Amino acid sequence: MGILTISFYSLTLQRAADFILVTPKYVDRPLQHLKPIYLLHGGGDDYTKWVRRAPLERYATEQNVFFVLPEGGLNYYCNIKGKEPCQNHIFKELPLFLETQFGVKNHQKILAGLSMGGYGACREGLLHPKEYIAIGSFSGDLNILDSMRNKEQQTKVWNQRRYEFVFGTFEMFERSDRNLATLLETTLSVTETFYYLTCGTEDALFHSNQWFNQQAKNRLDLQFETWSGGHDWFFWNESLQRFLTLLKAAGKLEVV
Repeated sequence: MGILTISFYSLTLQRAADFILVTPKYVDRPLQHLKPIYLLHGGGDDYTKWVRRAPLERYATEQNVFFVLPEGGLNYYCNIKGKEPCQNHIFKELPLFLETQFGVKNHQKILAGLSMGGYGACREGLLHPKEYIAIGSFSGDLNILDSMRNKEQQTKVWNQRRYEFVFGTFEMFERSDRNLATLLETTLSVTETFYYLTCGTEDALFHSNQWFNQQAKNRLDLQFETWSGGHDWFFWNESLQRFLTLLKAAGKLEVV
């Protein structure tokens, strides 16, 4: 099939919603026989960015998987009061749509994302550990408190006002389930979900990723890799390739 843009009516959003499906170039069996990998985009991008900047059709063909690219807006894949419930749409409604329409097996999902999407993937994995066999975070914005306080790395879009719109004040955020440190505290034992964390040594979020690794390494089945690189598609493309290689070697791309 290749690359498909699909539009369906979302009961959660109360409007039409679009996403992209990337399959192997030649599909000789139904999608329920392939592993689904959901890819979350970064802040300021949209659901088309992954397929425009990475050769996903080639990766799908090489690994015999398919990719799902949802639209996440600018809300860190969280539900925002008074706004569209993006979190419910992407992580509940979309998988159910794929299951009912294509027979996709929800219990074998893989979730990964870059920057804002890295945070969204890690948070969703911690909230629902039994639903994912692997989580990937590439240059994830994982220490939100640090990002809220670090005005040097803020931009016109990602500034104090925007962070507070999504996460509230420091005090509100600190004990909420949007704080990854709080979620990690409730992880009583190492889950079966595999986490793969990457960040370039020249990335402004490098210390944020080091922090998460220190917080999580004794609570999660986690592998953290760093190499020279910045907050860019050269790094994210290589991160995705390494993630897929690890998953294939561990047998996690096989459908059971």
